[in-house]
Amino acid sequence: QTMQVDIPVYLNSVFGLITWYLQQLVFPSEIVLAKTMLPQTSGFLLKVVILVLAVILAFVYFRRRWRGNPVLFGLLWFLSGFIPLFAVALIFSYGGFMVEPHWFFYSSIGFFIMVGFFAEYLFLAAKSFWPKTLVTLACLSCFYALFSVTQIYNGIWRTQKSYCQHWVSVSPHHYFPNFWLADPGRRE
Repeated sequence: QTMQVDIPVYLNSVFGLITWYLQQLVFPSEIVLAKTMLPQTSGFLLKVVILVLAVILAFVYFRRRWRGNPVLFGLLWFLSGFIPLFAVALIFSYGGFMVEPHWFFYSSIGFFIMVGFFAEYLFLAAKSFWPKTLVTLACLSCFYALFSVTQIYNGIWRTQKSYCQHWVSVSPHHYFPNFWLADPGRRE
C-alpha cells in the first residue's frame, strides 16, 4: 500500500519529523529507534514562515561573520544532516513518514558544536556578571537534569518488552515495535 501525498503535505510531514528530532535534542522524552508520523496536513504555512524567518536571521547574522566562524561551521553540519531525510522519509511508508534518529549523525555533531560555543559564550559572559558559584551551580543543575533523564530511560530500556511498550506509546503506527513486542511475549 502506498501513500498518495502532495508536495505541501510531504514537506509539512518532513518538517514535523525534524521538529520531533529537535525536541528530542533539547527535551529528551520520546527517544526511540524509529519514529513514524502520519501525513501532516495542517500547520504548513506556519512552518514555512518560521523557516523563512530563520533563514533571514541566519543570513543577517552570518553575512559579515562567515570566515572562520565555528558557529556557522556547526550550523552547516547541523543542516546538512537533514538533507537525506527528504529522500528517505518514505522508505518504509506502511506506517507513515519515518525517521530514525541515528540518521542525524551530522546534525547531532553540528548541534553540539553550536551548544558548546553557546555555552562557552554564556559562561564567559556570566563570569563578569554573576558569581562563579552561581554559574557552576547552573551547570551542575543542567548535568543533573540530563543524568535524571538517563536514569529514567535505563528503566525503560532494561528489557525488550518495556522498551517496545514505550516505543508503541511514542510511535503507535510503526510496525517494528509491535513485531518485537510479540517475541518476548511468545517466550513467556
